[in-house]
Amino acid sequence: MNEAAGSLGSRISDLIAVDVPAAAPILILTVCAVVFAMGWGYRGRVTRWWATVVQVAALLAALVVLALQISDHGWLVEVDGSVTKWLVGHRFPAADQVALAVTDVFGPAETAGAAILLGVVTALKFRSNLSGLVVIMTVGGVSALCAALKLLMARARPPIGIQETLETDYSFPSGHVTGTGALLGMFVVVVGMNQSATLKRWLMTAAMAFVAAVAASRLYLGVHWLTDVIAGALLGAAAVGIGATTLRGLLDDDVDEAAEGVDTTPRREVML
Repeated sequence: MNEAAGSLGSRISDLIAVDVPAAAPILILTVCAVVFAMGWGYRGRVTRWWATVVQVAALLAALVVLALQISDHGWLVEVDGSVTKWLVGHRFPAADQVALAVTDVFGPAETAGAAILLGVVTALKFRSNLSGLVVIMTVGGVSALCAALKLLMARARPPIGIQETLETDYSFPSGHVTGTGALLGMFVVVVGMNQSATLKRWLMTAAMAFVAAVAASRLYLGVHWLTDVIAGALLGAAAVGIGATTLRGLLDDDVDEAAEGVDTTPRREVML
């Protein structure tokens, strides 16, 4: 194990020495991934909020790395161009129709409507209006934050000439991916709560597949860069982490209050 770790460290050092601009963001993103994995893996050994703080911090740190790369026109920006060029060169009619359908189904208006519906379902399921509000605020709040980041970064979209559906606002992060990730993530939390681990895994896998499909559609249509959709996924995941922890804490408090309201004093039997 030590020998393998030493070999990996040596390779990373060599990479940094050869190409610092490329290696530095990769190294930092790798550290973010490790920290996130630690927060996820140790979530049963620390308090729920501590685990969430670690995971969200790792996700947001990775988002900052992407933002800095874009601001400095770093190495990842070159990757953006290469990915977009390859996708544009491999378009075909059937894929065009699928990509347009996916991007329309998970548009901002559709996501907002679905979030409200999920909030209502959540409130009814858990008999708590506040729990429904948490769901709506999670999706709505992160969408608003995404819009603010767009204005802050002011990143241009790919050229209009390669866009298959016209988008004229700023590009980073992807609003479609952010909203879809937050919506489907909270859907998994709400539906999967108190369910089997197997069902939760299936729900999570399906949600990730849908988010990946939305991200791929935005890239394929030429309206986003690769780092835009990755940033959207990171932002959506961070929102789900906060929203899920808040929702579980709220429901746990409700259960505790209900338990405290139950009269557990033993009753005397009346002998007749």
